[in-house]
Amino acid sequence: MILTERDEIIIREVSRWRGCLGKQIKEIGGFNGIRATDRRLKKLVDEGFLTRKKYVYGLSGIYQVTKKAKRHFGLDTYLGTIRLDQAMHDMTVVDVYLFVKEKLKLSTTAFTTEKEIRHNQGFTTRNHVPDFLYEYKGQINCVEVELNQKSKERLENNIANNYVKYSRQIWVVPKSNKRVLVWLDEFSKKYPNIKIVDLEVIENGKSNKI
Repeated sequence: MILTERDEIIIREVSRWRGCLGKQIKEIGGFNGIRATDRRLKKLVDEGFLTRKKYVYGLSGIYQVTKKAKRHFGLDTYLGTIRLDQAMHDMTVVDVYLFVKEKLKLSTTAFTTEKEIRHNQGFTTRNHVPDFLYEYKGQINCVEVELNQKSKERLENNIANNYVKYSRQIWVVPKSNKRVLVWLDEFSKKYPNIKIVDLEVIENGKSNKI
């Protein structure tokens, strides 16, 4: 197999996240269609550069990089792990990343993923970090994807931490997570750098604002 520049782009991008779906890799690699994407991904899996595994019913197989890919491309990363209870969240985070990247016309270098933040910290602490950061107009913004309810105290602790560190904190929440939406609205009066974004807006790709 002759590896292409696009193959390297795909592998390096997948390595930054806990994993990616085929439809996300289609966008990352700039493929014209999902069939062409699947054919190329099959070759990368067959050659041992990627794995594909189904974790949750209703969610497509998740692609992850392998030790072979890490060695071949000199990836400064650890191999991602997918927790069953986090699989949907982790894939939604990649969707949000791709949305922000496209809407703001940013390069991949403008972003830092949670995986990269923890790697840079050396895992010395297990403190909370956002799902990803991005730099825009000289400011560092953080993004949090909140699909499920957490305790109000824990939510405020995370918000307070983000308030000190980042210019803006963007919380992407589905309408079904009503209690968290109420709390975020309440906390926004105390921490005015909060921006709440409806997950459906991102899924439908209808908004030009983030």
